Amino acid sequence: MWAVIFGLIVVAIMIVYPKKLQTMIPSSLASIIIVLIINMIIFPSGGGPAEVGEIPGALITKDSIITNGIDLSNISQLIMPAISIAALGMVESLLCGASAGKMKHEKLDAQRELTAQGIGNIIIPLFGGIPATAAIARTSVAIKSGGKTRLVSVFHSITLILSMFLLGGVMSRIPLSALAGVLMVTAWRMNEWSAIKHIFKSKIKSSIGMFLITMSATVIFDLTIAIAVGIVFAMLIFIINSTRLHVSVSRVDPARLEGRGVTGDHSKTLIVYLSGPMFFGTQEVLTRELMKSGEYDAVVFSMLGVPTIDTSAILEMEELIEEFRECSIRPMFCGVQHQVMEMMLRDGFLDIVGDECFVWDAVAALKHLEGSDK
Repeated sequence: MWAVIFGLIVVAIMIVYPKKLQTMIPSSLASIIIVLIINMIIFPSGGGPAEVGEIPGALITKDSIITNGIDLSNISQLIMPAISIAALGMVESLLCGASAGKMKHEKLDAQRELTAQGIGNIIIPLFGGIPATAAIARTSVAIKSGGKTRLVSVFHSITLILSMFLLGGVMSRIPLSALAGVLMVTAWRMNEWSAIKHIFKSKIKSSIGMFLITMSATVIFDLTIAIAVGIVFAMLIFIINSTRLHVSVSRVDPARLEGRGVTGDHSKTLIVYLSGPMFFGTQEVLTRELMKSGEYDAVVFSMLGVPTIDTSAILEMEELIEEFRECSIRPMFCGVQHQVMEMMLRDGFLDIVGDECFVWDAVAALKHLEGSDK
């Protein structure tokens, strides 16, 4: 009961706290001091809600490397956990830096951030500490409290060390629910509500899914796991979106060819615009779209938007060309990028189609079709 009350007191104080006092005494600090005093008055000898508990009074603990040395006997078992912790620490620190950069309208220097984190995590075990990363909650509290420069972290560290030695007994009586209240308000203020509203208002399914999955993972597990889940989901969405082949089939518009030297009748010529990679997962999309296009006697494939092609897609194109020849349909290719052309050359596709069927733009392709008619 008292834990809930203390948490609500902290939330209420941080919400109504005057902005003028924020730069002198942060609302989070003021609220914790007030709740600490109340807790010590009501429960002078403990026995109340859960508290922070005993705080170490020594800078070098009994678990430090300085005290115990390095045991290399089980180092092989620690390699994978170390890599996992380093990866998660990197992701969380970069996310924290990006969020802080948005709050301060500054650009994050990722290399400097990760270098500092690495040096710090090399030194920390010497004193018995555990791997540390940038923390979104702590950074947000510092910025919301008026912090401007990197000296915020320096003074924060010095204050924590002095507090550990001088105020350890008092700080051990801080109710954990008070700290939870600070984090709740901080987490609420960290959300970019205008951006979230825009995502749902615009009905961007991928962004909505990413938001809901990351939020659910944060509530069910913790922030570190949620970050990993969010990144994996974002990667999957990116892969799905970037591997789609968009096919647009249209007839030749005579009005757009006026004054460009194209005089023949191209009413039965299709212009097929391809955009996206062509590989085994998209090779059937082109065939399916052509089947819907009705009668035609020539096809111009505009491939300027195709960055890559693999062997399975080329084999599919070869089968399509064979079907075209059986039906007396003439194919042309325009705007083929260098890497795609090189792949077609290596797979022998140019030998099957013929070099003359490859031109730069659709107008040149139509002119070539007119020349082959004569």
